[in-house]
Amino acid sequence: MKETPLILREELEALRERIIANHREAGQVASGKTIQSMQVHIDGDHGELVGRPRFFNLEQGEPPWRNAANMKGVPIAFHDIIEKWIQDKGLNLNAWAVAYKIIHEGTKLHRQGGRADIYSNEIPKTLESISQRLLVIYDMQVTEMIQLNTKP
Repeated sequence: MKETPLILREELEALRERIIANHREAGQVASGKTIQSMQVHIDGDHGELVGRPRFFNLEQGEPPWRNAANMKGVPIAFHDIIEKWIQDKGLNLNAWAVAYKIIHEGTKLHRQGGRADIYSNEIPKTLESISQRLLVIYDMQVTEMIQLNTKP
């Protein structure tokens, strides 16, 4: 169906906007890099909304890196990353202490059990809307084909 790419783009852009609104409402925006990373890609009848790596942290937080094997996952210059985040948020915190706490205990969001109101609750709405819109078009096309085939 030629309408599919248009429907996918509209629905994925709407999903992107709802996620951004939820992200802002939750007070999670610091530098805006996560928002800037979200892009809609459409290729024929396939569409996707992509974001930066570890996007899932918006809802799950960052787990701790407790053992030596997991310590390899700590980003180089993690302290600098935390320092930049503190500046972007306008907070008055000790970057070393925050980095240590995240490495050993995870982020506050992770320690609190995460959340499901940034993107998880929005995806089913988008899938339902896409399904309904495509179903209407498909139904019209099938009806037209039947009518064409039944005319004398």
